[in-house]
Amino acid sequence: MITFQTKEEATKVLIKKFSSSDLKELQSKTKNGLTAEEKQEIYNRIESTLTEEEMLAFKALAYKEFSK
Repeated sequence: MITFQTKEEATKVLIKKFSSSDLKELQSKTKNGLTAEEKQEIYNRIESTLTEEEMLAFKALAYKEFSK
């Protein structure tokens, strides 16, 4: 099972899975806030790129971070 102990570990996976232009595009879209539809579109794009195990690891890290 994949687990991320830090945000940096998770970031490394994203950098491997997405091109720099993909990441810049996602960053640009999120700067000014997103509609529910845009959020779902981004989630679907991420979900189609990452494995189920990676998605679970990201969700676990997000839960850990938000619980601080």
